[in-house]
Amino acid sequence: MTRISTARKVRPRNFWRVGTPARNGSRTSGGDSYGEETALKYLEAQLNPPAVGINLYGHPDADELFTDLAGLPEVLDLEGMSFAFPPGTRFDGEPEPPIARQSFAARQAVEGLSPTSWPGPVWDACAGRGGKTRILLEKGLKVFA
Repeated sequence: MTRISTARKVRPRNFWRVGTPARNGSRTSGGDSYGEETALKYLEAQLNPPAVGINLYGHPDADELFTDLAGLPEVLDLEGMSFAFPPGTRFDGEPEPPIARQSFAARQAVEGLSPTSWPGPVWDACAGRGGKTRILLEKGLKVFA
């Protein structure tokens, strides 16, 4: 792994004091700002690699693989047929066909929107790799992508 270090810690001034413009051109400081502590936590979180996400949906050996994976102590989270593992997790002897890699964070974002309550069909105009579309299909939604 490559380590990056700097000789001094650089922190933009007042980046945590983001407010909305007031009529007189000044900035409001009410509930619109994160505060320094929360802003720093958000920024520091961006330095960490994401969890390794995998999805077994549609895999011919999904049930057997699910049983094997669900029992591993390294599992960080589990939703449906998807798992989150610590960053850098590697699997030896991956099955054929391979397990699908999928962002667990994307799954959490979609789950947070309660897609099963949406009227269908869902029009997916995202230009991504299809991970969110796959989650919607897994939920039984009709998706046009």
